Amino acid sequence: MVAPTVDSRSDKEPVAALTATPVPQDSRRGSSGGIQRTMAYVTAGVAVAALGGGALAFTKANSAQNDLTGGVHSSAQAQQLLDDVNRNKTLSAVGFAGGLVAAGIAAALFAF
Repeated sequence: MVAPTVDSRSDKEPVAALTATPVPQDSRRGSSGGIQRTMAYVTAGVAVAALGGGALAFTKANSAQNDLTGGVHSSAQAQQLLDDVNRNKTLSAVGFAGGLVAAGIAAALFAF
């Protein structure tokens, strides 16, 4: 009768060492992951700056509006205050809109 042969390697090495396969690297988190994270922070900073600028322009527009309606002014002064109100309202809208767009882009960069 022939005795069954036993592979001596299987007794000495763990099964996991024989069947382990290398784990593939996540291609998104290579060098581009750091760049994407940096761009997310930069875009978030731009969003904060734009929203702050929009808030400042809104405050100036309200102040000029209160000055305009709060007293009697000459024609030139009234026109200057009205121009200030219109310019600052426009800057405020642009600042808020740009800030919201930048905040959305930053959120997307952080999420993906």
